[in-house]
Amino acid sequence: MSVLVVVAHPDDETIGAGAMLASLDDVHVVHLTDGAPGDHTEVRAAEARQALLFIINLDDEQCDRKRRMFECLETKRDVLAQFPIEMERFRVAPCYDFSRPPHAGPLWYEILGFSMDGEMWRRVAAESFACVA
Repeated sequence: MSVLVVVAHPDDETIGAGAMLASLDDVHVVHLTDGAPGDHTEVRAAEARQALLFIINLDDEQCDRKRRMFECLETKRDVLAQFPIEMERFRVAPCYDFSRPPHAGPLWYEILGFSMDGEMWRRVAAESFACVA
């Protein structure tokens, strides 16, 4: 089975699923931004709180693997120290139609001037889905 991991920033896949990624056969990771700081709106926070979390407790070997992965991300050491090694959380993503804009008008990351715009996002999303289809 192919798995598509879509994360906001580089290193989010390590924080959220580092140990599990190594146990999967066909994984594709998509980073939505280059890691530039951005604002997390209250709406996104509310969605995350309402989403169903899957918590996976890692065994000793998986914890060791994740610890070693964290150590490779030296510039993020202070940030990563806030995340537990022993568990990983997942939530079911809502069904989105990534071929269409989520709403009329500019997207938040376009307003902030990120290098990714809505057209580029839809193209990257289509290419990523084609990899796992």
